[in-house]
Formats: sequence, C-alpha cells, structure tokens
Amino acid sequence: MLFHVKANFDAPPSLTASVGFLTSLPINIMNKKTGISKGTILIVDDLPENIHLLAIMLKKQGYKVRKAINGSMALMGVQASHPDLILLDILMPDMNGYEVCQKLKADPATHDIPVIFISALNDTIDKATAFSVGGVDYITKPFQDKEVVMRVKTHLTIHHLQQELQEKNTLLQQEIIERKRIEKELTYLAYHDLLTGLPNRTMFMEHLGKELDHAKENKDYLFAVLFLDLDRFKMVNDSLGHLVGDDVLKIMANRLKKHISSKNIIARLGGDEFTVLLPDIKNTIEARRYH
Repeated sequence: MLFHVKANFDAPPSLTASVGFLTSLPINIMNKKTGISKGTILIVDDLPENIHLLAIMLKKQGYKVRKAINGSMALMGVQASHPDLILLDILMPDMNGYEVCQKLKADPATHDIPVIFISALNDTIDKATAFSVGGVDYITKPFQDKEVVMRVKTHLTIHHLQQELQEKNTLLQQEIIERKRIEKELTYLAYHDLLTGLPNRTMFMEHLGKELDHAKENKDYLFAVLFLDLDRFKMVNDSLGHLVGDDVLKIMANRLKKHISSKNIIARLGGDEFTVLLPDIKNTIEARRYH
C-alpha cells in the first residue's frame, strides 16, 4: 500500500576485527638481532664480598649494577627505580629473600621483574620454595662466573621478549578496537543520511524487502509505505541558499521522528523526499491517520 503526502511550505508541515606475531618470533631467543640484552642488575646480599664479586663480573659484561645489603633496602631501591633483573640472596637478617620476592610479586608495578635466587642453601625444598614465591631461577653458592652470566643473559632476553610481546599484543588490541570503530562508522555511513541522521535509501530498501517477503509468506500480514516530499523546496534553496535548505530538511526529519513511533522506519531517500515504513498494521485506517 503506497500513500503520497505533500507538505506545503506556505504553512509549516503538520508533522513536526596474535597469531601472526607469534609465528614471527625467533626460534632461538639468544639469536635476537639486537644481540645480548644489557640492562641494570640489582644485587641483594648481606655479605659485601659476594656483592663485590658479582658486581665486578657483571660490569665486565656491560651491565649496570646496583647494590643492596638487606631486603628493606632492596625494596626501597626497586621502588625508586626498577632494575631489569634482581640477584637475590635468601639468608639475610631482618627480611629473607623469600619475603622480598613475595613483596615484589605482590606489587603489580614490580611483579614482572625477574628474580634469580643465589644462595648457599642447596636442599630441594629451598629451591622449590624459591620458585613458589616467584623466582625464575636458582643458583647455588659458591657460584661459577660463567653460570651466573649465562643465566642472567638468558632471563634478561626472555624478559625483554616478553615485554616486546606484551607491547605488540597491546598494539594489536588497540588496532582491533580501532578497526571495529572504523567498521562501525563505515556501516553507519553506508546506511544513514549524513545530513539528517535518518536511515538512507539503502537501509529503507532492505527493510522494505523484508516486509515484502513477510507479506508473501503470510497473506494476512499488512504494512504500509508513506512517501513525503516538500512543496516548493527548490524555491527555498534558490532564494535562501542551500544552508537554509539543509536546516529545513533537518527540521523536517526531527518532526518526523517526534511524531512517528520508533518501531516504524523513517528514511530520507534524497533531496526533499522522505519515506515512512509502517510494519505490521491492522488496517488501512491505521496508515491513513498519518495522512
């Protein structure tokens, strides 16, 4: 059923989207293009001679070294400036290494800093405890220089790769969010009139097609289409300019939205032409009340 309604300008109208990245990672983490990862190492030990030996060895390898002689000093130093890795003794006065590590892992800001325990304790239970509180490795005293260097290199490389992966995952998530936003925006632009914000001809025709299919399946189903245009609209554009004409079209669209139920589809076909799709009406009288 098609109704044609004329609006006269002599009076106002009455209707007022990580798998690809993972495959790109090097198989051998020690063959990364940047080579051996350098960084800052915090050594925590209550024996100055241990700190001295470790510091000399690590500085020769190009690492920056910071020192702490107890757990409290270590925690203060980490909060002041995060090291890239911590070499942590277990048996210390005031606070043992397990407690220090637990506090570091409990803080989101320091949770990811790798901790390697270096201790004279050699029982399996001591090592198990070290790993249970968050340690990434365990070196037994007396330590071998090469062993310490290789384990430090390995865990720094792993840590840097994890950071890189996390950064790329964050960027990937941001890219996915941005793509979804763009897709949503493009979908809106494809189905809406930019001037009035109403559904455009494309959306209207899709809804009309669904109504026709429904009517074919159910002979008792009724719907109506109202067609509206504005008399002497060309005169408004020619005499007052297109900006005023655009304002008139916006006013018309707002009046239609105000007076027609949201269950109905109001669309701008183009120019001064509007349509209203009234789905599932009871009779023609219901459609004529919009005349």
